[in-house]
Amino acid sequence: RQISIERIHAPAEAIQNDPLEVAITLHNPGPGRAVGELSVFGSEQLLHQETLTVLQGASLRKISIPLSQIGLIPVHATFTEDTAEIEPVLQKSEATAWVRISRKAKVLILSAQQQDNRYLENALKNNGLKVQTRALADRNAPSPVWSTHDSIIVNNINHEDLPVSLREGIEAYVRQGGGFVMIGGEKSFGLGGYKGTSVETVLPVKSLPPQKEKRRAAVILLIDKSGSMRKRRKLAYAISGALKVSENLRDSDLFGVI
Repeated sequence: RQISIERIHAPAEAIQNDPLEVAITLHNPGPGRAVGELSVFGSEQLLHQETLTVLQGASLRKISIPLSQIGLIPVHATFTEDTAEIEPVLQKSEATAWVRISRKAKVLILSAQQQDNRYLENALKNNGLKVQTRALADRNAPSPVWSTHDSIIVNNINHEDLPVSLREGIEAYVRQGGGFVMIGGEKSFGLGGYKGTSVETVLPVKSLPPQKEKRRAAVILLIDKSGSMRKRRKLAYAISGALKVSENLRDSDLFGVI
């Protein structure tokens, strides 16, 4: 009799140091139960070891292990059966799965006030990102080292309040693969003075300043041209007045006479 590891299942991708769920299927052809040592390695580093009793038939063992290495990592499981009562040797079964481990992405959120970041920070952390926040209104806080992050989020800040190094280096940062997000608000895009800046060049939109819509006038004159209007040049005065009104209108205004 030999206990075999039928399969080891692990996610194809995982984040560095996050719990990695591994499922190991063992088979005991019987008869009876068997005892042995289950060991799990990541790139030859022992991550888990236990004495396991395997009943006859198929058994599923689930474990959670962290992987600190980066890259394509072999997750290797071995089961060494203790057969000393039957044979003077140890029988060993093994299987391997491969997992691509990536480091946790780092995101920097810049805002004017720390409270502006609360909900966004929690949402990103809940999705497995490593988040650092910085309130630029706090002049005593050290300037953030923004270039070490994978992405930068500018949350409603005037252009002139951004660190000078960020303003000058943002184009190179994005060209090299960095992510950049601007969240709208009364201090973003055109309202925040970003038109014509290096920050605008990395955005997929134009940061136009506020556009003031000119209101158009609509004037309708109702002129009586009955016989009474011919007395004392009333109609002539009415027409002259209508012309004066039209002279004060703009080309975009609407003007009519009835």
